Amino acid sequence: MRKAATVAIAIMVVVVLGWYIRERVSGPSGPGETGEVETTREVTLYFGSHDGGSLVAEHRQIVSSRNILENLRRVLEELVSGPEGEAMASLPASARLRGVFIHDRTAFIDFSQEIVKDFAGGTTAEYVLISSLVQTVCANFPEVDAVRILVEGEEVNTVGGHLLVSRPLKPQEWR
Repeated sequence: MRKAATVAIAIMVVVVLGWYIRERVSGPSGPGETGEVETTREVTLYFGSHDGGSLVAEHRQIVSSRNILENLRRVLEELVSGPEGEAMASLPASARLRGVFIHDRTAFIDFSQEIVKDFAGGTTAEYVLISSLVQTVCANFPEVDAVRILVEGEEVNTVGGHLLVSRPLKPQEWR
């Protein structure tokens, strides 16, 4: 079991490192560099309800790209920025999105350590945090079936100490 865990961690490190190197070599293109016309797209973000027992959908317009990873990053940055309406933020305000990539229909979302360090809720708040991430990603990207949460490029067992996130998280399990 220990050997399998070591192999799994090594694979994750290689995947994250490959993504990081690819992003650094290609670099993000600025406006107008690709000749692409900017369009907008409506997305649905999921935040916590005031009673903490459910998710609340909030619709926003984002600038859309032909690059799915750029669109995923933009959607998640909107989620991290918090709700504009009456809903409650589902992520700590200090959490930063470090990167995203998709492999085998699973979106890997890499956050800064603040998502864990500054998490101040119990089981319900952790459930809302995880559910909002999974539902937001899977609702807006039909090519994604599951979500994995990374912290500083590493797999974590839990975000707040109550719920396991060390496997692919599917939307039907996190409603």
